[in-house]
Amino acid sequence: IQPKAALAFIEDRQERGLFIILTLGSAVTRRADAFFDSRDYLSGVLFDAMAGSCLFAFEKQLLPQIKVICQEKGCGIACRHEAGMDIPLSVQAEAAAAVAAERTLGVRVTEDMVLLPAQSMCIVFDLSRDPSVFRLEHDCRSCTQNHCPTRGGETGAHIPCRNGQSVWQ
Repeated sequence: IQPKAALAFIEDRQERGLFIILTLGSAVTRRADAFFDSRDYLSGVLFDAMAGSCLFAFEKQLLPQIKVICQEKGCGIACRHEAGMDIPLSVQAEAAAAVAAERTLGVRVTEDMVLLPAQSMCIVFDLSRDPSVFRLEHDCRSCTQNHCPTRGGETGAHIPCRNGQSVWQ
């Protein structure tokens, strides 16, 4: 897995923002597809879930660097948005164009506004003129993904099972 990211600052008369596209690359998609093609659905689902966790971990690793870049530009971050969650998926096409995603990351946007490869994400930060403001983190409280394993402030369920027993039974 070779995670990659590209970013672009945008400014027009009404808005100032920062587009970021992150991806784990097409090798991850090919591996997940191979599991499903061979009908090893459990491995496919687990691999896909692990890849999703890797993508979110990669985002967390980037946040300090994003903060430094913003400080160098004399701006802060007022708010974080994720395409398909709290802003329309159509923003991904604008973001992909701004960061030259196909050339720089190998990421493209389909007609349905989905990023490919699958383990890719688009984040949009609203910029603040106040460089001391940094609201970079995902806010789980406003997220619609209620069963997300990274959801903050919640504990997971404990499912007892014997050694070697499948958790799916």
